[in-house]
Amino acid sequence: MTIEKSVSNGAHIWMVNQYAITSERSGGTRHISLSKRLIQNGWRVSIIASNSHHQTRDEHQMSSKIERQSLDGIDFYWIKLPQYAGNSMKRIWNMLYYALSLFPFVLKKVASKPDVIYASSPHLFGAFAALLIAKFKRVPFVLEIRDLWPQTFIDLGGYSKWHPYIVGCAVIEKILYRHADRIVTLLPGSELYMKAKGADITKIHWIPNGIDFSMLEPVVEGSIEKSTDFVCIYAGAHGLANALDTVVDAAKIVLKHPDGAGVRFEFYGQGPERYRLNERLKSERIYNVRIHGPISKKDVYKVILESDVMLESKQDTPLYQWGMSFNKIFDYFACKKPVIIGLSAKYNPVDVCGAGKVVPPEDSAAMAVAILELKSLSPEALDQMGQRGCEYVREHHDFDGLALKLDNLLRELI
Repeated sequence: MTIEKSVSNGAHIWMVNQYAITSERSGGTRHISLSKRLIQNGWRVSIIASNSHHQTRDEHQMSSKIERQSLDGIDFYWIKLPQYAGNSMKRIWNMLYYALSLFPFVLKKVASKPDVIYASSPHLFGAFAALLIAKFKRVPFVLEIRDLWPQTFIDLGGYSKWHPYIVGCAVIEKILYRHADRIVTLLPGSELYMKAKGADITKIHWIPNGIDFSMLEPVVEGSIEKSTDFVCIYAGAHGLANALDTVVDAAKIVLKHPDGAGVRFEFYGQGPERYRLNERLKSERIYNVRIHGPISKKDVYKVILESDVMLESKQDTPLYQWGMSFNKIFDYFACKKPVIIGLSAKYNPVDVCGAGKVVPPEDSAAMAVAILELKSLSPEALDQMGQRGCEYVREHHDFDGLALKLDNLLRELI
């Protein structure tokens, strides 16, 4: 690992996010895109993350507990954490270990004192530790909410609200909402939820996910060889929340439909459901679906450009009444691809800009109908859908504009 010295002399922000990754790895790169633009505006950025990828479990090789790496002007601090599998006690220990590791990070003065600390969920343990450190160092604390914890565990995981882990998380959640100097949420409509937990609604700011067009520009669309098949692609996590059985069931319906010839489904990603889904494809002989491994952010655009339609699927849950943190859909829009999404949520960008079809969540028959309907459209009609999505994401979800909002928010604090 190459260790370099930071040369930036601007105001210093610590971003505390266990699951932050570099652009060479698969997954969301929100903090990379925001950080690069903050650096252009004179900030110094240190991201404190785990050496282990949350989904693939591959690790940065480290010779010490904490190592520093400079990439694109960002100082990454990788913390070596114990491994885990599934939602077990080992995972809780993994999260607690990360939170506890932040205190030696401070005491050993691995990085200079920050001017502001910006902590992201999930999970809440790291954010709580970051709040304590911010109080100790007497600097502003900004809480970023990507998922509503512990409500996500209740609505998606089936946990009782009286489970000891849920009760503990609920206490931490209220403390964070009440003591954060600012709250950045990725979830439109979550303000009322947070207010009920004690947040000052005037401190809440919506800065959603977006697109880093600088990562897309090197991918030349003309270099992509399109298949003669009608290709439907899902690229993302393979977890329970993604309801991928719905997509597989839709593929099975399409396979048996007279108009389904030539329709092919490709899954890219990693998660606990991936291997079970693969076994299902084999046992039920659903041969129009293939499941591949995860791909890096740099390569995902090449895959998207090979598609005719991109797919997204979520569970049918009341959780999304508070909004949803979209990520992949904006990648699809940027590549000018129509999207079919199975979701019931406040603020659905596919519906807002008319860039595809919205079907009820976990409704495989409706998804199959939407796929066949888009297959019947002319290439020009599909292109028009894709163009609407691209125009929308450029106007509302370009990281240049989102980073400027964050920059203004941070400067108000310091």
